Amino acid sequence: MKTEILPCKIGVAVSGGRDSMALLDLYLKSGQDLIVLNVEHGIRGKSSLLDSEFVKNYCSERDIPFMGFSVDTPSYAEANGVSCELAARILRYRIFRKLLDDGVVDKIALAHHADDNTETLLMRILRGTGIGGLQGIRSGREFLRPLLRYTRNDIISYVERNAVPYVEDESNADDAYTRNFLRNEIIPLLKSRYPDLNASFARLAENASEVERYLSSKIVPAFECEEGFFIPDVFSEPDLIVKYSLNAALKNMGVWQDVERVHFNAVVGLKDKENNAFLNLPYGVNVAKYNGGLLLYRAAKPFAKVVFDGREIISDGFVYRFQPSEKIVRSCTADFDKLKGKIVRRKEDGDFFRKVNGKRKLLSDFLNERKLSVAAKDSLLVVADGKTVLAVLGLEVADEAKITSETKKIIHIIKEKQNL
Repeated sequence: MKTEILPCKIGVAVSGGRDSMALLDLYLKSGQDLIVLNVEHGIRGKSSLLDSEFVKNYCSERDIPFMGFSVDTPSYAEANGVSCELAARILRYRIFRKLLDDGVVDKIALAHHADDNTETLLMRILRGTGIGGLQGIRSGREFLRPLLRYTRNDIISYVERNAVPYVEDESNADDAYTRNFLRNEIIPLLKSRYPDLNASFARLAENASEVERYLSSKIVPAFECEEGFFIPDVFSEPDLIVKYSLNAALKNMGVWQDVERVHFNAVVGLKDKENNAFLNLPYGVNVAKYNGGLLLYRAAKPFAKVVFDGREIISDGFVYRFQPSEKIVRSCTADFDKLKGKIVRRKEDGDFFRKVNGKRKLLSDFLNERKLSVAAKDSLLVVADGKTVLAVLGLEVADEAKITSETKKIIHIIKEKQNL
């Protein structure tokens, strides 16, 4: 067993268990520039803390650079309705991603091995994964997995020969976890009949990767727009490419988990729906049919009603400014005194609106005439007097708030993307 020396700093993820300690030992012997990364997940109480303390002491005794992190996995799992296993992974990779983005490390090495890959593939097959999931665990440009070609028995032999110390995670024996059940009960039975099980699953993963690369080359790319991400004219493509294009766009929005076949099939079904028909997806993402394509956007956040007084308003990533003006700008300038003291809120059913010199109509009809997307409509802020809308901020000023010869103060309504 060996690792390649790379001209960069590698963060080695070390839990203290046998696999990660073997990985660390290999990197130390290679002379690689490294730093040990340990994440304590807050799941196993004192036992988990002791494991992290073991790694910290091991590094301290050998002058190995060390960074430790603690996360509250149970609370995250409960708040987001996910399993502890998935929550731990999300929080762990969030830390890793930040370390990479901040330049603390150039790459991160993880101790996944051939048996891990087999377990992962079997879990995904049982859950009904697609071609992408059949690729299994892979190395990438930033996340290295140098032990993937080695089995658990290879690592056990290495640790014994080299007297590598490690701690045993007692939860590995708990078959309540799906992975442990497969590892401890099912896979040994399969291997008794099919000794080359790991190699067979590795071939499956490679074949799936070839298919995945081809299909991914056919996706319709999404582009970022004011509301979120838009995939143009995607419904002219086969259903499978619609799904792949959607999946790629979701990844651009940071959604990597929990979007299932039922969701993808439902999105394909939007093809036969009317414009602006939409669906809710996991992680607060909505997807709508819009102008022959798909619009992906975050649901608008609640907005507490406020009294209009000309001060800046921030909502859903936009800043609304109200600047004094000497000039009239169509749809963007209003009589300040006609808006002052009225209510800024979201649009509501039964709202009415009248364009300057136009006819009074339902606000919903006016917005439909403007052919706004459902995302744009849901995030709108209006200034209203009861059910009469005096201004749709950033879009249009009503006849009731127009500038006349009696106007004393003109304000220019400006809507801009918030700088984060």
